[in-house]
Amino acid sequence: MDINKVTAVYFVGAGGIGMSALIRYFLAKGKRVGGYDKTPSDLTEELKKEGADIHYEDNVALIGEAFKSPDDTLVVYTPAVPESHTELTYFRAHGFEVMKRARVLGEITKSSRGLCVAGTHGKTTTSSMLAHLLKQSPVDCNAFLGGCFHVISVASSPEGQATLDAIAALNACSVSVKAIDLLKSDAAVDKFVGDVFCQERVAVVEDVVVLRGVNFAFDKYDLTPEAQGILNEAARIIMEHPNMKVQLLGWTDSIGTDAYNLKLSQRRADAVKNYLVAQGVPASRMIAIGKGKSFRYDNNTEEGRYMNRRTELVFMD
Repeated sequence: MDINKVTAVYFVGAGGIGMSALIRYFLAKGKRVGGYDKTPSDLTEELKKEGADIHYEDNVALIGEAFKSPDDTLVVYTPAVPESHTELTYFRAHGFEVMKRARVLGEITKSSRGLCVAGTHGKTTTSSMLAHLLKQSPVDCNAFLGGCFHVISVASSPEGQATLDAIAALNACSVSVKAIDLLKSDAAVDKFVGDVFCQERVAVVEDVVVLRGVNFAFDKYDLTPEAQGILNEAARIIMEHPNMKVQLLGWTDSIGTDAYNLKLSQRRADAVKNYLVAQGVPASRMIAIGKGKSFRYDNNTEEGRYMNRRTELVFMD
């Protein structure tokens, strides 16, 4: 399929930062764009305002008619979505062209000149700097940035500040602040840390607290510093619901026996509970439950297994 000739693009897992860049690309090209994500976020709501038709339930009936023709619809998905996903299964069974995000990026560059940045560290920073330089030059460019570029400005001139603002504006999830404001105000520091490390990581959806980033290494139940930061925000949300109890559900990937994983998942749930107790949440309000193996995400991929090694918080009356 020539992606330049499709008229509609549907994204399964639309809320990721990499997928959102593709959504904006196709919207700018005048394509009809829609998709699914597990939970609403500031990013998905921005995409909806820009013209994307996004819903939050894995339900074929919610797929718009504009995306029901396999002849002119491209389906893009992220490996974080399990193979059992109902909408993904529907598209494959009905002859749609289904591509991973990485392949779509490759297809886009087939008909254009591209600069691709690879390496262990600094890819997002380098890509953002390249994108800024090109956009400020007569060349211009499209840029696909797979991360949020956060800026603490020590610019000494209006021109320098304008440059940093332009770099931050390359991605909608970026957060920018002036260093002098952080020095003057503890509230500014708290807001910056919250915006960078907690925004879109903890969201209350109906009675479920969705945690993004509270995941575990293989066969471990230690909480990472990132997870602790997110749980600090989760503790605040729990304390804001004083009349409700909370279930803490621990999960593992599919490697190992059922009996071993059930015990490991319980240790993970207990680790989260103990940390929340240390942050002031009464133990009597929380029930830690090990759920064992999770198959929500694809256990055949490293990313899917990582996503399955998680905890969930569920509010109860």
